[in-house]
Amino acid sequence: MDRGGRSDGHTSGQRQPPLYVTIQTILDKYPDGQIFKEIIQNADNAGASTVHFYLDSRQHGSQLLIHPSLGQFQGPSLLSYNDAMFQEKDWQSIQDMQQSVKAGDPFKVGKFGIGFDSVYHITDLPTIVSGNRLAYLDPHEEIWPRQTRQWYDINKNAHCSDTFAPFEGLCGFSVKNCRYNGTLFRFPLRNVSRAKRVSSHTYDINKLRNLLGALQEEAKCILLFLRSVHSVKVFEIESTGKHSKMLDIGISEVSSLSQLSQNAFMFSS
Repeated sequence: MDRGGRSDGHTSGQRQPPLYVTIQTILDKYPDGQIFKEIIQNADNAGASTVHFYLDSRQHGSQLLIHPSLGQFQGPSLLSYNDAMFQEKDWQSIQDMQQSVKAGDPFKVGKFGIGFDSVYHITDLPTIVSGNRLAYLDPHEEIWPRQTRQWYDINKNAHCSDTFAPFEGLCGFSVKNCRYNGTLFRFPLRNVSRAKRVSSHTYDINKLRNLLGALQEEAKCILLFLRSVHSVKVFEIESTGKHSKMLDIGISEVSSLSQLSQNAFMFSS
């Protein structure tokens, strides 16, 4: 502002960095191999007993969408299911996570801590379906500018069938039902056209299979330290829609493994 009280339109002072810049810093500390484990841990925190993963190769339609810009995210993805429905505190926790990261203090978050941000290794737009809500996390703020609502009532938007096509039929979800008694996450895989800002790394189904290797090696041990999750299954969905099971580990197998370990310890003693 000059002496006459006029302003040239510029502002002074420290500017808050964009959300994606802070997430980049977090990704440096959380390798992509942590993604499956972090999702399982979040499900355990929510009191879920079952977790499913789906490596989805399908390409979905892009005509009937809640927002026209979502067409670029209708390709291959990683989906995750758990049988605990989001409570209001969980929606608030997700919101707090976003706000805490925006404020430059990502450690001041609730259930969905900075570990959840490891999903941004593979995606730019995490999507959540639970209860009667469909929600998006948009760190680039390209589709939803800051402070605008990023969640929708499923029942009021059921006519946007392409939006819900990736979820339809998975773990009991149907857009025709009034309420979904579980939680589905969808992480559209980042392709070459989206390789910017949060991460320049691109992902496809083959890379997801490689990431899955770490989970296959550690799944039994992971379940030993969880409070409520006792079953983890992984499926692959081909472009034709055919499902095939890749991994199935349950608490009974873990208990057997634990007993064998105890017996081995007693024998060695």
